[in-house]
Amino acid sequence: MPLKIIRQDITKIECDAIVNPTNTRLCPDGGTDLAIHKAAGQELKKACEALDGCEVGKAKVTPAFNLPCKFVIHTVGPDNYELDTAVKMLESCFKESLFLAKENGC
Repeated sequence: MPLKIIRQDITKIECDAIVNPTNTRLCPDGGTDLAIHKAAGQELKKACEALDGCEVGKAKVTPAFNLPCKFVIHTVGPDNYELDTAVKMLESCFKESLFLAKENGC
């Protein structure tokens, strides 16, 4: 399956899944995360609360609700780690997100 890179507002992309860079609480505090939550509606907040957070380097999936995609894959990137550790955690974010995309038929 080919990978397609699109330069556009992530909240307007019609696709199977978008990836949301978030924090360990899965609670938006700005940037892309906040834009995704605003566009998706209150249901996304409730779905994230039910997931009970997410560890750094991991990913979790929710329905997309009011977004034009099917799923939102939430992943927590590294912050304030030594370079070697940060690289490994960021790599894990990508792998976990792709695994969830595949698991959900994306």
